[in-house]
Amino acid sequence: MTPRFIRLENKPACLIIPEPSHVDLFLKLQNEIESRQYFERFWPIGRDQELEWIAKANTTPNHAVFTIATYPSLTPVGSIGLREINWKDRRATLGIGILEEYCNKGLGSTAVMLLLSWAFLELGLNKIEWRAYDDNDRSVACCKKCGGQEVVRFKQHYYRKGGWYSQVVLEIFASNWRPLWAKFTKETPRAK
Repeated sequence: MTPRFIRLENKPACLIIPEPSHVDLFLKLQNEIESRQYFERFWPIGRDQELEWIAKANTTPNHAVFTIATYPSLTPVGSIGLREINWKDRRATLGIGILEEYCNKGLGSTAVMLLLSWAFLELGLNKIEWRAYDDNDRSVACCKKCGGQEVVRFKQHYYRKGGWYSQVVLEIFASNWRPLWAKFTKETPRAK
């Protein structure tokens, strides 16, 4: 049975450690247009490369990655992590990707809240940065739902699909997030 690294009993998602059995999920996230259109990485990736990445996941102190799984079935549906962890300044950058068929079900915001609980309450970080394409409304809305505030837009920052897109940068501070966490831990899950 896959250990649940971060979970709350009454929530629809949990975070688990990436395993080789999750390789198909990660390949789908990295290579299918619906998912990768919002990632900075655009080069195709193969099974051996992805298995190597899974094997090296969580082996350095500056990056942490988890598989997002439905709870309690533990079906892998996405990936979430912290990168560029700066221990001196107590900040990191959050990245998330969920398979299209699992979007708009509360799994993303649950995963983010769980990861933020680990980042703020266990690691002692103070600020999480979030970057999104300006047309990725779901990502921006998820960040704001979890306490994020927009701080800047970099115009014509990305080229994809034959055009230029801006990058939205948002920040989540531990002090702004804590009241949301208190409310989140008391809420019951949405009706399915």
